[in-house]
Amino acid sequence: MKVFKSKGKSKPLALFLVLVFVFELISQFLPLTKAYAIDYSAVSNNYYEGGFDSYNGITRDDVIRDVLPQGTEKYIENNSGKFYLNTEYAIDYRKAVYGLPGSVPGNPYSATKVSYSANPWKPSSIGYWWIIEYEPNVATIMPPHTFGATRVIFQYDGYDKDGDLYQNPYWSLNGDENLKWSDLTASNLASKTDSDVKSKSSSLVTQDRSSSLTTTMKDKIYNDYVSSSGYRYLMLISSNQELNGWYINSLSWLTKDMLFNM
Repeated sequence: MKVFKSKGKSKPLALFLVLVFVFELISQFLPLTKAYAIDYSAVSNNYYEGGFDSYNGITRDDVIRDVLPQGTEKYIENNSGKFYLNTEYAIDYRKAVYGLPGSVPGNPYSATKVSYSANPWKPSSIGYWWIIEYEPNVATIMPPHTFGATRVIFQYDGYDKDGDLYQNPYWSLNGDENLKWSDLTASNLASKTDSDVKSKSSSLVTQDRSSSLTTTMKDKIYNDYVSSSGYRYLMLISSNQELNGWYINSLSWLTKDMLFNM
């Protein structure tokens, strides 16, 4: 697994572009290794549609049984209270996250109404959440594409399995999420063992599942989505207009060995 270190001095780490791109391919476009009665890939996407308890007929029990690691709990308890697993988040990202952005400590509102001081957000075309500020610095989570709503990333999406705040892997304090494909070069490619990567992108690194990929899966990711033959398809699946397929040919130098080898 590789990530990119920014070429600019003011951006010490370009934390996610190719790494998250590969994660999303693994979780959304490749067949899963388990045999499911439910086709999870057919219903997953990259934004929240209100499916906290169930989503498209898929229940919390279904995702615990099929998608998440053995032993995943239906809810967790910590000093802030009792929080249930977000069913839709588990489907979309294969990750156990409990509660919602408004569940964080210090938020005086409900789980779907969030104070900026308790859990900040920033607009992003790859954000998981849609909000409306009916009053300044107070976000109400809305259905996607609601008129007047803004797509955002919250710093925290809820809690992890240990009851600690779960930081959205796209969250960055240094503006690196604004990088474009053309900003990435072979010279700023870095391994997950790099000290900057480990210290500043630990929440992202912990989600790496590339070691479990078979040779066949790696070939499919690279040949279908990264190599020149995959450029056209990338234009269709990109979730970020600033990082869409028209820029992918800027990564023509990215070989399969560079993408997957440590």
